[in-house]
Amino acid sequence: ILEQFGRHWIGYMGAGEYGKVLDLYSRGDQPVRALLGSLGRLHTAMSVSMPDADMPQFECEDLTEDLLRLHYRSSRIGLAPMVVGFVRALGERFDQPVNISREQCTEDGAEHDTFLVEIKLL
Repeated sequence: ILEQFGRHWIGYMGAGEYGKVLDLYSRGDQPVRALLGSLGRLHTAMSVSMPDADMPQFECEDLTEDLLRLHYRSSRIGLAPMVVGFVRALGERFDQPVNISREQCTEDGAEHDTFLVEIKLL
């Protein structure tokens, strides 16, 4: 259910005024990778208009040209499946196929969640 909500959220945001924000942070020839790499800046910008929001933290680690490790940190345990939905929906939005798998998770005792994200090069 949380993965489906993540997919829905990207569609909902993309259809509204935040669609322009998604497009702004996804410029370049690899839009999904660009947006994932900009999530920290995006959440910082969003926190200006929502100062009481408890924003998650994201960090990208480039592994190869088409593979990255996405680090996800949140004070809210159990929401990591939404990240899977977000990433898959971003791939659909930008017509760039992605595969995502959860590498480590807080529910199993990890300090934070990580995902391996394979992005088909355009």
